[in-house]
Amino acid sequence: MLALGPDPYRAQLDERWRSYLRTRTADADHSEWMSHALADYRDEIVHFGVQLLNDVAIRPWDSRAASGSFERYRTEAVAYDADPSEWERTFWNGVRDGLPLALRSRWVDPVSRGRADVDGR
Repeated sequence: MLALGPDPYRAQLDERWRSYLRTRTADADHSEWMSHALADYRDEIVHFGVQLLNDVAIRPWDSRAASGSFERYRTEAVAYDADPSEWERTFWNGVRDGLPLALRSRWVDPVSRGRADVDGR
């Protein structure tokens, strides 16, 4: 398997979070960057962090919401860095478990590439 190295959007996302928290406003190219990042990210933690950033950046400044979302992203990023496969398994199981029961039977897990239950459920 070809090693791709770190997702380039990860460093950009971290910098955008720092910028947002420092300036209390989204960068001028926020929408354009979001479109590119969501179309081209490789690591699911980037997708997760981008969504959290966008959720607070499109609303009026709220320091509690912003810092809470950033801390949630950072906590998850540390867990992701420690074991990306385990983080993704846990993340996708949580998504599946949040679905209505009728939809869970049709769940196709993105990590296990079609195996419906990752952890034996």
